[in-house]
Parts: sequence; C-alpha cells; structure tokens
Amino acid sequence: MQGEEKRVLLDTVDPTQWEVLAAQLDGVEKIDYVVAHHAEQDHSRILPLVLERFSAAKVITTPKGKELLEFPLHIPADRFVTVEDGETLDLGGKTLEFVHLP
Repeated sequence: MQGEEKRVLLDTVDPTQWEVLAAQLDGVEKIDYVVAHHAEQDHSRILPLVLERFSAAKVITTPKGKELLEFPLHIPADRFVTVEDGETLDLGGKTLEFVHLP
C-alpha cells in the first residue's frame, strides 16, 4: 500500500514463496514499514530477508507480536514500531487503522 509519503508492505509470505515476493518487489526502491499481522513462521520467517533488502523499513506489530518476532528471528528492537488497538498510521492521503483481533 502506498500513500503520498509512505509505503507499507502488508505482511510477508510463506518462505517457499520468497522468490515470488522478491520478484514482485523488484523496482521498489523503498518500503517504510512492514506490517506483521501475526507471528506464525509461515508468514514471518522471511521478515529478516525483507528487512535486509529494505534497510530503513520498520516492522509494525502489536507489543505481543514484537515479543514473538524479535528473538526467534533476530530482529533488533529498534526495527519495531508497536501499535495499540485503534491506533492509526497516516501514509499521506491514506490511513491504516490497527485493530487487535486476538
């Protein structure tokens, strides 16, 4: 999703699909945020590869999501932005609203 100011990747893919996602991201110069909807490895295991490719990107997740992603995937704490239920993020002309659905 792209606003006028920020670009967000909404979740990643199953690790077997990394090459497909990488090809789809060819030509994308910058991603500001990656939203991690949940921490199951079928969606999160390639998160470090995305962060390596887009070195300025931050991971947006819940506080619990951060706990479940940070250590197993060796993602530095400063790469996370945690959001609370109902919090919003303005991308410039588009807004994401985060709703916790445990």
